[in-house]
Amino acid sequence: MNTRETKFYSSAAQYRLPAYLDYLINLNHHAAPDDFPSLENLKREYIRYLLQFTSRNLNETARILSISRGTLIRNLKRFHLDPRHSPKIP
Repeated sequence: MNTRETKFYSSAAQYRLPAYLDYLINLNHHAAPDDFPSLENLKREYIRYLLQFTSRNLNETARILSISRGTLIRNLKRFHLDPRHSPKIP
């Protein structure tokens, strides 16, 4: 795991996770490999969740992920996410 990924996961622990990510943490060790989403899907969903959590604030989302705003924007394009259409979390 590289430094950027380490920062991604360490920052994730500070925030409430979506229900299905919480479910993944609690999967038992007998789960089939197909029960796990890909790392790319996890990253996409976590970024989508943080956009909702921060009320679509790109600077705050990038800060939580410990990445630059430019890197966040590249990830948004890569994952086809549009922050303008992310609903806010109440």
